[in-house]
Amino acid sequence: MQQLEAKHEIICSMPYERFGYFGWPTVAGMPDGTLVVGTSGLRAGHICPWGKTVLFFSRNNGKTWSSPKTINDSPLDDRDCGLISLGGKKLLVTWFSAAYCIIPGRMTEVTPDLDMWRHDWEEMYGAEALKDLDEMCCPRHVYEKTVEKWQNAWCRLSQDGGNNWGDLVATPVNAPHGPAVLADDSLLYLGKNWNNGNGQHSGMIEAHSSNDDGQTWQYKGTVPIPDDTLKYNFYEAHVVELPSGKLLGMLRYQHFKLANFPEAEKVKQLNLSERDQELSCNPRYPELGLFQTESNDGGKTWTEARYVDNANGVPPHLMLHSSGAVICTYSYRSKPYGIRLMISRDEGRTWQTDYILRSDGASRDLGYPSSVELPDGKIFTVYYQQIAEGEKCSLLSSYWELPIENKTATHQLTAEKAF
Repeated sequence: MQQLEAKHEIICSMPYERFGYFGWPTVAGMPDGTLVVGTSGLRAGHICPWGKTVLFFSRNNGKTWSSPKTINDSPLDDRDCGLISLGGKKLLVTWFSAAYCIIPGRMTEVTPDLDMWRHDWEEMYGAEALKDLDEMCCPRHVYEKTVEKWQNAWCRLSQDGGNNWGDLVATPVNAPHGPAVLADDSLLYLGKNWNNGNGQHSGMIEAHSSNDDGQTWQYKGTVPIPDDTLKYNFYEAHVVELPSGKLLGMLRYQHFKLANFPEAEKVKQLNLSERDQELSCNPRYPELGLFQTESNDGGKTWTEARYVDNANGVPPHLMLHSSGAVICTYSYRSKPYGIRLMISRDEGRTWQTDYILRSDGASRDLGYPSSVELPDGKIFTVYYQQIAEGEKCSLLSSYWELPIENKTATHQLTAEKAF
């Protein structure tokens, strides 16, 4: 474990504003040197119906930033902003829109205990916010039609650097940081199957490709998972293409806790066997961890996902450094809360794990870091975190340098790899 030297900065902080919460960001670097950060922002909290897709721009390597620019504001909660430069002035943004209604008897993806949630909501955001939310869910037929139209995973293309955006395109999968651009300029999106717009709980991790900047998508392949895990355990993937042409993917693993599953009725419909209920929280793996997979045929076939030892954080973001090193950043949601990363200098065969970028988080509500390399070879990482306990989460960044290789801290995967 090694604490890295880093310069920490604030991109945007509105900790006491009613709609001052920011979360789940991604940073992209444009060919002209502009940095763009996309986030779900100007929202009331971690769970609320007011999330918007918001962009920030910097033309001096992250020293100063523009005011927030809202590009998506659907009637639902627009969450998790992925962002990627496609060359020239083209940007692709990804996100998903979710429905949150806490009127008893209505649709909900929050909790089966609506009375408790309504009380907690009023405690967190005030009676006015609860009244506003109730009005959003009335009348019932209007709300349900709204959910039918908007609840999905999406992408949009800008061809002028983020000023104007094209039509919404439904994507078959979703992941927090979006797809990767491959050497042939196609896109490869490794993410959770969206199950025809019905949410992301029961799908597998799949790869889909696009040859037209995300306007259409074609299925490539599915990632096999170990027999002692369930598909419900895997979420939020990311992928990077390596110099050899191999695709390296990382998946978020999380214990599937039946009591906390958002849709209680759907849990009953799963009819899990006793064996599967035990595997849903398999003690062999930590509650939060990373699994790795590879493809040598452009995403058609993948190796079975394998647990990465000593990387107890989620979700992953992968970046290929000009040195050839692969950097995987992730949230660390055990005390001391913060942002950590691991580094591979052999295309994912081994990892140097648990480098600490910062460890001053006020709570578990933090992270989703993503990184870009700057012209000087240093790394710029963006994430969200409370600056102080009790505040709304802010959008933050760290500027740091790739450390010298530490061979004593190298860990292999738990299963024998197939290369």
